[in-house]
Amino acid sequence: MFFVCKSLTSPVAARIVLWLIFLLVQVMLFAPLGSGPTVDRPPFLNDTPSSQQFLEKGSWEKQRTAPKFQQQHSDRATGDATFNDIDVYYKKNNGMLQSSTNCIERGMKDPAAHANYSWMFRSCHFHQLCINTESNEFLMASPKGVSEDPGEQEELALGSINPRWSGRGFNKGFHKVKWHPRRVDSETILGYYELPSNVVLVPFHSMAAHNVGHLLWDDFYPLFTLLSLFGFTPKKGNSFQYLPLRWASPEGKLYATCEMQKKKIKICNDNLQRFLPLLGVNPDTFSTVKKAELKVTSQQSQLKSPYVCSKQAVAGIGMLMDHYEILIPAITWHPTTLVEAGCFTNFVIFWCRIWAFHLASRLLRSGTR
Repeated sequence: MFFVCKSLTSPVAARIVLWLIFLLVQVMLFAPLGSGPTVDRPPFLNDTPSSQQFLEKGSWEKQRTAPKFQQQHSDRATGDATFNDIDVYYKKNNGMLQSSTNCIERGMKDPAAHANYSWMFRSCHFHQLCINTESNEFLMASPKGVSEDPGEQEELALGSINPRWSGRGFNKGFHKVKWHPRRVDSETILGYYELPSNVVLVPFHSMAAHNVGHLLWDDFYPLFTLLSLFGFTPKKGNSFQYLPLRWASPEGKLYATCEMQKKKIKICNDNLQRFLPLLGVNPDTFSTVKKAELKVTSQQSQLKSPYVCSKQAVAGIGMLMDHYEILIPAITWHPTTLVEAGCFTNFVIFWCRIWAFHLASRLLRSGTR
């Protein structure tokens, strides 16, 4: 399940490599060329021919008319409804809807002695994580009689943690990114819309997406690491579609986050829309949790349920970032991602493959060989 990669010698070296790749992507992926940027789904995310095969015009002509994302537009939908432009299918709950979770904790020196911090180190894989599109609340369905209290074992940090959130003040408080889905009696959910089984729902909190450096380093890289921990990164034989939803803390504002200023909210959304293809995400399917949209198709006049459930979901960025030493050096024994943890190399390769695909598709569309 865990990746084993060669580590870089220092965080500085890792940052330099990341920025060099980012600059290359900026120049080659977003610079004006032919018909402009494309957000087609890289083929290796769909277990289709490799991006190098697409360099041959014949292969590209054969594949380019096929949908690269699963239903980009609701007018082509075949499901009972769409959730952020992804087909969903209505199911009656005959008592079979039951949620489960598998959580791991990494990086603590002494978990027993520092139990108060354990939620920062926890990442979880959820089965049947649901969202109520009316209240924007995440839920887990439990059998009747099971306690609805999630307990500490399901609390986690939905985003990277900024050391500057330490202390008191209106824009301070690590606890503001603490999150857990609420457990409810399964029988209270009479029916629900289910996402396709290949969709991975990823609720997350952005540390500072208005700053592209923080977006790449403190959002995208930890998100890739989170997906890697539970085996949801591309490899032969699988086909995953990522559905990230940006969550804002109901506890109030945090220093330098998207919600600190209205103008930052727009910049955050613009940056995410522009750069999400680097994670293999169709920007049309992305939104904040509050703006996630469940719509009926033309075959139905009204929604049958406000609930949308995903068979696969992951959450818990927390300490999957590089600020651990500044934050609480006494309780961390190694960085969980940056150097020793070993996903940086895979992240770089992942980026390069996506960049190569986008570049090839744009060259072919412009008629350049």
